[in-house]
Amino acid sequence: MVAAQARARALIEAAPADIERTAMTQTPNTPKRNQKLLKSKGDFSREELAAFFESLAERVRAGDMTLGTGDNALAMDLPGTFRTTMEVTDSRKRRGIERELEIEIDWYVDENGKPIAEDGPASGFTIS
Repeated sequence: MVAAQARARALIEAAPADIERTAMTQTPNTPKRNQKLLKSKGDFSREELAAFFESLAERVRAGDMTLGTGDNALAMDLPGTFRTTMEVTDSRKRRGIERELEIEIDWYVDENGKPIAEDGPASGFTIS
């Protein structure tokens, strides 16, 4: 458990080899449509994935998060409310049926990347 938590913190705080940071060729004030700032893929054990989400939850509660380090670092201030989307899909592949759980977290930022406060009613889904 402790090792999984340490790995999860390292993934949030440091740049694993499979994180790629897209170079920003435009100024922060003029982002292009759907500009990808960071992409990451990885394989986790169940315990490592749980620890990753726990570390992510800690950073959300703190209100800020940095993904990666050095030139690959992406620091974000987080808002008080988010729009979330959850989707589960099954896709037939050669090896069988692949199930995908996608959790998307969205919020608006200003030209400097600071969150724009938006209040909205609590709604959505439950996890049990």
